[in-house]
Amino acid sequence: MPVLLTPGTTPVPVACVESGRWHGERGRTFGRSTQRLPRNVRRAVVQSVGLTDYGTPRHVNQSEVWSQVDHVLQSRLINADTNSLLEIGEHAPSEHIDARLTTVDKAVAILRHLRPLPGQTGVVIAIGGRIINAELFDRPETLATYWDEVLAAIAFDVPTSIDGSRPSISRALRFVRQVLKAGGESNDGIGVGTEFRFNSSRVAAQGLSFENQLVCLSVIAA
Repeated sequence: MPVLLTPGTTPVPVACVESGRWHGERGRTFGRSTQRLPRNVRRAVVQSVGLTDYGTPRHVNQSEVWSQVDHVLQSRLINADTNSLLEIGEHAPSEHIDARLTTVDKAVAILRHLRPLPGQTGVVIAIGGRIINAELFDRPETLATYWDEVLAAIAFDVPTSIDGSRPSISRALRFVRQVLKAGGESNDGIGVGTEFRFNSSRVAAQGLSFENQLVCLSVIAA
């Protein structure tokens, strides 16, 4: 059965991760990347996107996003022409951060062999004894779809050295429960469902639900 849609526009909050885009070489095209944003960049987006008093979407704090992208590039000693986050995958490692990258490579090599457990719908991520992130989904199939990019993003946060402590299950549960203590807001999703955000001094979280069922929830440590 044919369907006609009425013309219209929907404002969508977005963030740029390439501050010098218009100063780069001509002829380069836009494209989709499967690279997940580093934790600090995602936190900057989550903390700034929400609703105004009039119910319209707020703009992302673009300057803070660019600042966090610059921090990631500088930490890897990458001099990118356009300050693009994607330059991370296009530059050879610097000899000055070999120790850090060796740690990262070891971590990534281990993570490549990890797969979700049967029935698993989420993951809590820690580096040493510090929990930095949690990703929860509606079904095991959804987690499996995003599994590789979720784990690959951990490499952005791996320090030169890691303490030998290990996170406990109780600590992981306390981290996720921080969302309940954070001040939150919700609104109709850009497509379907309900979007919600929570911010506190300890965590920033963003999620989506549909018909009162969780679709996804990302909790990021401050």
